[in-house]
Amino acid sequence: MKRVTHFFKQNHRELIKFGVIGALNTSVDFLIFLLFTQVFAVHYSISQVISYSMATVHSFLWSKFWTFKGEKKIPTTHQFARFCVTNGISMLSTLFGLFVLVDLAHMKVVVSKSMIIVLGLTINYVGYKFWAFRQKP
Repeated sequence: MKRVTHFFKQNHRELIKFGVIGALNTSVDFLIFLLFTQVFAVHYSISQVISYSMATVHSFLWSKFWTFKGEKKIPTTHQFARFCVTNGISMLSTLFGLFVLVDLAHMKVVVSKSMIIVLGLTINYVGYKFWAFRQKP
């Protein structure tokens, strides 16, 4: 418990920034997802890939230049590659979660999408913090 408390004390500003950007990115992702599934009647899995990909580019820029400010010695192309790998893992996880909730549990798509957001945010924060934008000690 001490480690968790220490982590939050040391990283509270970064966590707040991540939350703000996360809310913006989640809004971008969710609105695009709704547009494709509800207006254009595109299958949820394709809509998820499109919306998540669009939000990823937005997220990278804000994460690199505001939230984490990244390791300066790592080229932007390497950071973007790491960022994309993290988001790829997150997207695959959310696609699997959507499949479980929509196809197996027969939940509504919008409710499932709302629930699965937490999984994506958790994977992204850990990946960004400790790999894509890690700071050397």
